[in-house]
Amino acid sequence: MQIKNRAHRTTSIVVAISLVTALVWGNIAVAAAYPFDDVAGDHPYRESIGTLHELDIIRGFPDGTFGPEKRLTRAEFSAILTKAKNIDTGGTKNKKCFKDVRPQDWFTIFACTLKAQDILEGYPDATFRAGNNLKRAEIVQLLCQTEKWIVSHPKKKPFEDSPLSAYFIDCLTYAKENGFLEKLVLHSESLFEPGADVTRGEAAQLVYNTIIAPTKVIETDDAVSTDETKNTEDLLNANDETASSEQDTDDENLEEETNIVKEEPEPTFEPFTPHPYKEIDRDTFANVRLDGNFSNTFYRNEVYYFEGSVLNGSFSEAFIFFIDQTSDPETKTFTGKLDSQKRFSIPVVFRTPGNFELGIIPGKSGSSIIAEISVLEKLPSATVTNTLSTAADTLKENFKDGETVFSWNQTEGNISKLIIKQGTASVTYFSRQNRKSFSLPYEDLKNFKEGEILWFVETSQSASPLNINLSTAWKRSHEKKVKALTHSYRTIEDKKIEITSLPEVAHPNKKIQFKARTLAAAGGEAYITFPDGTVKKVPLLGDSKEDIPLNTAIDFSYTLPEAGIYIFEVNEPTGGAIVNVPIYADEGVPIIPDYFDLNDPALDPKSSLTLLAKRDELLAFINQARKKHGLSTVVLDDPLSEIAQLHSEDMANRNFFAHENPDGKSPEDRRKAKNFPTSVQENLAKSATIQYAHEGLMRSPIHRVNILEKRWTRVGLGIARDSAGYLLVSEEFSTNPLTDGDLQNITEDIRSGANAIRGANGLSNLAMNDALQNVCQSWSNLTVDENFFGFTSPNGKNLLQDVRNAGINGTLQAFVLEGTSVDALKEDLKSHDTLANAAFTEMGVGVAVTADGTLRITIVYLQ
Repeated sequence: MQIKNRAHRTTSIVVAISLVTALVWGNIAVAAAYPFDDVAGDHPYRESIGTLHELDIIRGFPDGTFGPEKRLTRAEFSAILTKAKNIDTGGTKNKKCFKDVRPQDWFTIFACTLKAQDILEGYPDATFRAGNNLKRAEIVQLLCQTEKWIVSHPKKKPFEDSPLSAYFIDCLTYAKENGFLEKLVLHSESLFEPGADVTRGEAAQLVYNTIIAPTKVIETDDAVSTDETKNTEDLLNANDETASSEQDTDDENLEEETNIVKEEPEPTFEPFTPHPYKEIDRDTFANVRLDGNFSNTFYRNEVYYFEGSVLNGSFSEAFIFFIDQTSDPETKTFTGKLDSQKRFSIPVVFRTPGNFELGIIPGKSGSSIIAEISVLEKLPSATVTNTLSTAADTLKENFKDGETVFSWNQTEGNISKLIIKQGTASVTYFSRQNRKSFSLPYEDLKNFKEGEILWFVETSQSASPLNINLSTAWKRSHEKKVKALTHSYRTIEDKKIEITSLPEVAHPNKKIQFKARTLAAAGGEAYITFPDGTVKKVPLLGDSKEDIPLNTAIDFSYTLPEAGIYIFEVNEPTGGAIVNVPIYADEGVPIIPDYFDLNDPALDPKSSLTLLAKRDELLAFINQARKKHGLSTVVLDDPLSEIAQLHSEDMANRNFFAHENPDGKSPEDRRKAKNFPTSVQENLAKSATIQYAHEGLMRSPIHRVNILEKRWTRVGLGIARDSAGYLLVSEEFSTNPLTDGDLQNITEDIRSGANAIRGANGLSNLAMNDALQNVCQSWSNLTVDENFFGFTSPNGKNLLQDVRNAGINGTLQAFVLEGTSVDALKEDLKSHDTLANAAFTEMGVGVAVTADGTLRITIVYLQ
């Protein structure tokens, strides 16, 4: 008798991470690593040092430190001051501006530049003394001269150790009274120590206070409303068309089409007094140069593109903010990416009349000088009746890179209006910049529905695009009809995958092709949400479901069987989405906003967290989704909720977001530690609200399929809040404990799975051997009772001997399997070469379950 022994452990878990992000599923603040190792998190000058480094004003030492407590020399400060003020240093490299400054010295260009600007005078003997430490009094005086403070002589001393006769007293008084000494660490509130050496940290704080944050400071933290924020990369004048349609309508049909639309009533606004008209200089904003001057007067529904360059610093984006000048001001922000030349193009939509303060800031936070602007309710009317000789034509709708772009041809006029209508709903956009295309802000069409819309363009002429004065009446184009679809966002992690082919628009019953190369490991299956909301898994590489390693080419094709909108997702092995994109297999273009277009909830770290109410809210969302798809509801399970809650609190306390905690414990490990009897599958979400978290999970196919798994009967929900205010949500789904009937069904599943493989190999089914079946079941029971895994028990009992004792002879092949997923254990059967061997004719299967829900399966094949 020949026996082949093989012990095999199989564990399976659906690892599903739903990271709900700023442009995707929520507000996630991703912070870059702080540049200096020796500036602790609670250091008083940490923010100012970090900001000046980001602006490329200060640098550290080669060992990665900044030395905030080290003394600052006059040479070092000359460099800092020149960079902070962005002063042109051209022409000063080879000059000898002080007796002790040589042309080859590294600081020469800075010292000589400041002297040429009448900021730096030096000593009476015409020396600079570059190596001398800078004094507190000196730095205040230099900043005062640099910023041209308008000072007056004080009547009383600002500090006890600063006499009224001191040369720096006027500037020091001004600095104190205007808050420029804020956050400066003083040994006493009454002492300034003007003769003390300035440290590098103190200098950073003073430069930040006086130059970087001169007036209004707007930070893009989570308290700022970002409902107007829009990523503006590749927005306009797109010539490549992915989905386009074009239609000309005869003039005789124009009146008939127009009659189907009813105008909605115009909104009313609070009266205000606009600022007098003036041009705002292109160089108004610090560290930014616009392409040209702009008007301080805008109009409701105007879309204005602020275009220009960031002058210094290693930024990847810039943003524009404006604040209404009311008793309860609201801030709106618009964000744009910087290209390789540090250029930006940021469209701002002015939706509400009123007076506002506008600023531009490179990066994600900082300060800006403000410009006062007015937004008027209506454009000035044309004073003449003549019109342009030609109207706009060639109206098109293009969808590319996740953006819907309306475009047209315009040979006359530099002023244009785009009007979109559906029934009583209507939106209008105005542009003075002679643009012939417009990327649609989906949230503006919240009153529109899927179905037919119409749109057209009106054009006019103004002698000046800054101070608008229409010289012609509006010339209207033909109307264009198009089918409106619901828009859905797209996410591609381009640092983890390089895509060469992935259609955004497709045709039903035709193949789509996904070509890519992995830049990080990826899961072996694509998850696809179908138009009816169901999810299917499809192997990306042939029939293999194994994870895909780094630097692997993917050439995947799939036929979309019906019309509608699909969500295509590729994940990391741990579950995070690498690709999550919609594919529109339908006529029309995406125009109607979805949940994420209309909702961008702000964080509120200080708001109370009522756990029971939040759990009830999330459970209601889960069961609503399940009922919609004809599934039974799940019940909230207290032991499961304890497991989920501990994980959410652990993520908040130890500042991580993952299924596996820093100790390496998985969801299965955690539920076993609590003696929970059945396997769990986990979803995680990080978001500002419960609904946003749920919608994000349902948008992701890999998480959606977990929520809609028909086997689930219960769920545990954990909710905690991290230090930034995000809700950390853990969902633990599971079944009821296995009964004897369930174990019998699993036995039949294993047997059926084995015979299905036999059939695929052209072989007959394996017969069930009752004696062998009893041995297998007894052995599985023994592994549970004595808590071991293998072919020999702790007391020396052996599976081979049990088979012999049962009077079974012949060649055997035995397997012992362990796992928590029946599907994964059935998948393991494919590795059993016995199932492709016609010599084997019988089998036995035994199934038992441990107290923690682990299945122990014994399989013996017999010739």
